[in-house]
Amino acid sequence: MKVQRPGVTAVFRSDVRNLRRISRLLDAFGVLGENSLLSAVDEFEHWTLRELDFEVEGRTADRLRRNAIPQEIVPVIYWELTTSKLLVMEFIEGGQPLYQYCDNRKLTISERLKLFSAVCD
Repeated sequence: MKVQRPGVTAVFRSDVRNLRRISRLLDAFGVLGENSLLSAVDEFEHWTLRELDFEVEGRTADRLRRNAIPQEIVPVIYWELTTSKLLVMEFIEGGQPLYQYCDNRKLTISERLKLFSAVCD
């Protein structure tokens, strides 16, 4: 379950307003040359606001699950309980992180790369 804190969107928008002010100033001085910091802030705002809508996140999880390979596990979203501020999904018991598996078996770099390649295939 993922619960959004009350007021987080308003705080985020306020922070972005401040970032925009700073970005305009830095762009005016050409700090990034031809690149616009303001454009980067605009893109950051767009994608982060999408992430603040848990229904969008749930749809993304559904799409990932449909396209997942057998080695990938994506939790089921319980849509009857999910809202834009509350995301309810299947609990999935975590496994051992790959780096711990490698460390415990004292795998060499070469062996780790082969394992990683096999997992990603």
